[in-house]
Amino acid sequence: MNNGRGQSGSSLIEVLVAIVVVAVGLLGVSGMFVLSTRGAADAASRTVATQAAYELADRIRANRTAIASYLAPAWGVATPIPNGAALPTNCFSVACTPAQQADFDLRVWARGLTDASLAGLLQARSARLPQARAVVCRTLTPEAGTPAAPACTGGATDPIVIKIWWSERSVTATENATAGSLIQRRYALTFLP
Repeated sequence: MNNGRGQSGSSLIEVLVAIVVVAVGLLGVSGMFVLSTRGAADAASRTVATQAAYELADRIRANRTAIASYLAPAWGVATPIPNGAALPTNCFSVACTPAQQADFDLRVWARGLTDASLAGLLQARSARLPQARAVVCRTLTPEAGTPAAPACTGGATDPIVIKIWWSERSVTATENATAGSLIQRRYALTFLP
């Protein structure tokens, strides 16, 4: 029976379809937000590792007579990074030999990678590089190696490489891990003093 009036308003089915379409769109937007947040965290970690590596490279360049002292330890690889231990010599308050300065530089720098109780920039760095490991060595293969086996060739004329590894949550399942699992990241700085 047609009473001559056109249909006005929306049926319940049309309203439900519209709600489903909007909900799917909002889920897509929230997923993109999560991915962008994780991507920003990855970029921030890489920035912190880059700044840390350049800081140590500058310290090594400033103390060229003790380059061999910088190359000795493999913090977090063979030797644990000294978190709470007191520094053997505080080169901020006393004059140090080049070897003492190298030991001091490495200990302060390495503690900044892992010790969240430190203040300022060092505290921010440790919060951004969870489970940090580092090694300073001479090698022709800066991108090779793992924290357990850093792959340092040690040639006398090879460039110096600062390798920093840390763990973070994977963004997607395409990174050789399931989404959300811990994966290992690496930054390597190669330089000639």
